[in-house]
Amino acid sequence: MASVAGEHGFELGSHRLLAEGELAAFFGDSLIGTTFRDNESELGYFAKLSGRAATLPFTYSARAEYYGRDFRPNGAVITPNRRSWDFRANWRFDSGRRLSGRLQRFTSSVEDATALDNHVAGVTLAGPVAIDFLPGL
Repeated sequence: MASVAGEHGFELGSHRLLAEGELAAFFGDSLIGTTFRDNESELGYFAKLSGRAATLPFTYSARAEYYGRDFRPNGAVITPNRRSWDFRANWRFDSGRRLSGRLQRFTSSVEDATALDNHVAGVTLAGPVAIDFLPGL
């Protein structure tokens, strides 16, 4: 296996950004289920852009990953034969509450005829909650 990775922080207008990425190549034997495959090669990549507004309590990130069917390095924490997209945003209120949102798309078995798309969306409101009718909480 060989890979090259890097990150670069920069500013764009009033936003502080961090770009991260890795391109990896796998060369070797793999085991898929009970099938042993000799001398396989495959590529994988990861890219992420995250940022925050300098004058607002707002953070965000966008991430993309792809790992081919035979990308199976020993001990790696990735899912082979999968493509994923992930978008997240957070707003922190003065009260300490935080509103978070996410959109995700995963395609499993991306290199097979049985590719399966999964879409996830979510919103979370977290932080201190005042319950006036229960003293001490």
